[in-house]
Amino acid sequence: MNSVGQYTMVSLDKTLKFGRRSFRVVVYGAYNALGLIGPENNGIAVLDEDRMQVILDGHCPQDNGYYGPSEAQASEWRRICGMDACEFVGFCNSHSMSREPVSLESKVNRKPPFNVGRYINIATTPVAYNESAKREFLRTGEQMAILMASKMGLNEDQYEVRVNKGGIAVSGDVVLHTDAHYVRLSQSTGILESGFLVRSCEGRGDFTGGRNHFVKWEDLRDLDKVCEFILGLR
Repeated sequence: MNSVGQYTMVSLDKTLKFGRRSFRVVVYGAYNALGLIGPENNGIAVLDEDRMQVILDGHCPQDNGYYGPSEAQASEWRRICGMDACEFVGFCNSHSMSREPVSLESKVNRKPPFNVGRYINIATTPVAYNESAKREFLRTGEQMAILMASKMGLNEDQYEVRVNKGGIAVSGDVVLHTDAHYVRLSQSTGILESGFLVRSCEGRGDFTGGRNHFVKWEDLRDLDKVCEFILGLR
């Protein structure tokens, strides 16, 4: 199955460029929530490629995405992909499922440098019951997971990054899952104090894996060393 982040069974995928800004429009047949594939959660997603953010998803859904895109989804995907800059911004910013406002200002930096220190501060401050803090924890956690995969020498087809928001009483989590390793960035019960979970695994279908290890959030200041430790797990 073709996947783009947590969106799987992707049948239509196109990158739109407006000046120096890039966005991705995909039709997906299911949502991958920690390995649970839900074809009832399908539709069109718009992704900000520069900021690595989800702009909106769940647009033009059908009852079940298991059998591929409907004619309505394919037609709507073509309509969005054919929009000019003003139409695209208006569509995204007025959508009921919009998560982040779209801006095409040229001063926006492409893929701004990731601030590890700021992420550590966010990760070590409880975010449960705080919607805005939780959203930032998951957003920056997704960036951290992608950075870790890069530091581990992985290509995009060699790993998956999944984001699970969870309920109000938990932080949610970001999972980096490779063919040999599983990393879970979460503040769930008992983990905030211990750090984040890492372990070996046998493929991306393995959700139990080897022995659990916990890495201190502060250790991420030396990300090369952390990635070396993860790669050494067998």
